[in-house]
Amino acid sequence: MSGAESIAAASIGTVRLERGLWWRVYSSARGPGAFNASGGGNARFSPISDASGSTIPTMYLGATPAVALMETVLHDCPSPSSGYILTLPNAKEESRRMACLAILEPVVLADFSAIGLRRIGLSKADVVDSGKSAYPDSREIAKQVYQSRQDIQGIQWTSRQDDRSSALVLFGSRMKRHSLSVWHEDQAIHDGMVLDALVALLDQLDAGLTFF
Repeated sequence: MSGAESIAAASIGTVRLERGLWWRVYSSARGPGAFNASGGGNARFSPISDASGSTIPTMYLGATPAVALMETVLHDCPSPSSGYILTLPNAKEESRRMACLAILEPVVLADFSAIGLRRIGLSKADVVDSGKSAYPDSREIAKQVYQSRQDIQGIQWTSRQDDRSSALVLFGSRMKRHSLSVWHEDQAIHDGMVLDALVALLDQLDAGLTFF
């Protein structure tokens, strides 16, 4: 089954995500609690549009700081990673920061776990473990999910970059007002616990860090 083929709305499995804290690496130009409605970029599940052609605002979150960092700052870390040196801009030039956001009420997400994907005739290799060349297909799948099920507020899957935990994308147009709050914001990549988490990941990868 390819992303271009139709997915039956009734076959899409869902998970109920309870209240909790999630982590996000974001651009300081956008802000910690802002959804991305720019229509630009090339991500796994965005940008996508609704039936009228309008861009659906999205936000990516990780269950842990490690997931958020692996899915963004370390997304292109090679394999094997031993000996790799991550080069980051200096503190004045680095625009990415980390925030902790609180989901304040339960949300309904499409289940893109191995079981959830099998339910609709797909596999992790098709959708969440694929490379960038397959992003147009995975975006088409996300678009079908959004347009065929009014109750679904996003997608949850096991992170490809850190399969010890989950990642999710929220559809801003489906999130209720005040259902998402910035719990802790504006933590620079170069400072405090964010830098500690990044260095710990690099150590696990047998990789290093430098700034320019």
